[in-house]
Amino acid sequence: MRLATCTPAAACFTLTHLSTFSAHLSEGNDHFRAKRFPEAIAAYSEAINLSPDDHTFYSNRSAAYAAIGEWENAAADGQNCITKNREWIKGYFRLATAQQNMGQYQDAIDTLTRGKALADLPKQTRDELATKVAECRAAMVRDRTAACIESANKLLANDDIKGALQMAEAGLRQDPESAELKSLKARVEPMFQRQEKQRVAGLSRTELLKEEGDKLFKAAQFENAIEKYSKCLDAEGSMTTPLAVKCLLNRSACYKQLSNFSGVIDDTSYVLEEHPENVKALIRRAQAFEACERYRLALQDVRTAIGLGISVIGNANFTLCTSMQGRLDRAIRIDRAQS
Repeated sequence: MRLATCTPAAACFTLTHLSTFSAHLSEGNDHFRAKRFPEAIAAYSEAINLSPDDHTFYSNRSAAYAAIGEWENAAADGQNCITKNREWIKGYFRLATAQQNMGQYQDAIDTLTRGKALADLPKQTRDELATKVAECRAAMVRDRTAACIESANKLLANDDIKGALQMAEAGLRQDPESAELKSLKARVEPMFQRQEKQRVAGLSRTELLKEEGDKLFKAAQFENAIEKYSKCLDAEGSMTTPLAVKCLLNRSACYKQLSNFSGVIDDTSYVLEEHPENVKALIRRAQAFEACERYRLALQDVRTAIGLGISVIGNANFTLCTSMQGRLDRAIRIDRAQS
């Protein structure tokens, strides 16, 4: 590891000052090369006390902290180095190395990206930056994969076979080459298939119709799915049972995919008559009203959903509804101005 040599930070220093902090820097470098890292840190700290604006001292002390695994201190000195001289690429490497070793991979990538933006970097330095970014991205994938495996095993231990399979599949989408995830999926999938076979065998005729509609929906065969959901509703003989509500919501999703907004409004309205705070129905009907340019009715549903609170409707739906509210407010003002 290359260490910086003395570069006076201020022309106003006396020769005595220069001689003293140069001696501390030289002493620190000697300790560092001899792997006496605490002594090196002490010497660099003395140099910093005498010349607090010299970025090279922070860089060297960051390297010494890194050598003994004190990553928070190494990161602080890396950041100080950048603050003192934003054009010196080594400061970005020092900070990113510490962030990487603390598991702050995205922060490290951001630091390296800022360093890469510096002008006139030689090709070798740019290649080193790219290599380090790739290392951080690979580490992020490894961490996410390990988290998926851990979560899947916990779900499996709690007999949530479906959840374990879904977790393994989610992990494979981000790390398709993971042998451990492939093995986990191969172990869990037959268990899920046996469980699913038993579940389907216990379904009633109407439940089987809904099940067939769900499969068709996932296959994007929306018109055929609508037919199955309609048959299920006819066989159920009611629009208010839990099964009927599920069918109405799923059929409204099919209508939405086909841009049949009247169908969406009809099915969600049936649901909302019995369940006026059903979030899916409120948002889906609001979207259909907006598509039909019935902005005031759409805004009414959006405000109802927002009024339920973020803890009820979730972050994603809350963000969607607030965005829709602003858009609908503008559309209503334009309509009012034009009338």
